[in-house]
Amino acid sequence: MGNYPAGQVNINVADFLKNPSRVERVVRDLTKDKTIADYAFGQGDAKDGAVIYDEVIGEAEQADRDVEVIAPGANFPEFGVLDEEQKMAKVDKYGGQSFLTFEAVRRNDVDTLNKRLQIVKNLIIKRVNKVSVNALVNNQNINRITTADTWDAVGYDALADIFLGKARIDDAEMGYTADLVLANPNDVQKYLLGNKSIREQLPRESKDLNPVLSGDLDGLCGVEWIKSSSVPAGKLYIVNKGISGSVRDEEGGVKTNVYDENKNQRTYIQGWRSIVPIITDPLSVVELTGFAA
Repeated sequence: MGNYPAGQVNINVADFLKNPSRVERVVRDLTKDKTIADYAFGQGDAKDGAVIYDEVIGEAEQADRDVEVIAPGANFPEFGVLDEEQKMAKVDKYGGQSFLTFEAVRRNDVDTLNKRLQIVKNLIIKRVNKVSVNALVNNQNINRITTADTWDAVGYDALADIFLGKARIDDAEMGYTADLVLANPNDVQKYLLGNKSIREQLPRESKDLNPVLSGDLDGLCGVEWIKSSSVPAGKLYIVNKGISGSVRDEEGGVKTNVYDENKNQRTYIQGWRSIVPIITDPLSVVELTGFAA
């Protein structure tokens, strides 16, 4: 398969398009580990087009009890949660398609094929990211904090608000740990990277990052950062990675299809993912807003 997995396919275009399993493998690999869904959320299966799940909306029972000594042979104290809300969410399909003309296929136009695969990849990533973030935006039970002032106000400490959000999660006596922030790229540039005093607090050395993470913010406030246009401007989400929710796949990941449209002499490459993102632990999420001018 030539240069792949660097994102290039160097084979006969017609032969490639006639091999459904190879097309699917390439598109899967192009999207692997590049979505917010796969990094920020846990993973799971969805069957029969829907998921029934429990959403924890209460605090831990007896969270104020002190540590107890358990005598030999004695019963362990029981802890639970005050309230769980059972919900159901249905699976939807997200993706897109792009085409090559019959001439491009016949002439073995590998460059055009690679561009079309990239388009399909980007469509899948964009739509999966959007629906994953929307699960946070639309959840009514997550913590919400409004800042005291905008972050471009003279002398205002933006990082104090982020640490406040982290503390809301870490101190909830639920075992949560805030370790990831989702932010809009324009907000990051204007209010964080555009602030010299904040830039100076960034760690000097960055670690190796997952492709979805934002290296220019690595380590700020002791958390990982993802910048995505899927996050609404003026909002920032602090989460417990892999705990706040999960993404349930109905078909086991990315799927593809190739078909000819003889009327227009085009060969289409479709790619999609049938998923439903769910928020199971909303108290491990903080929405921070009010910082934008």
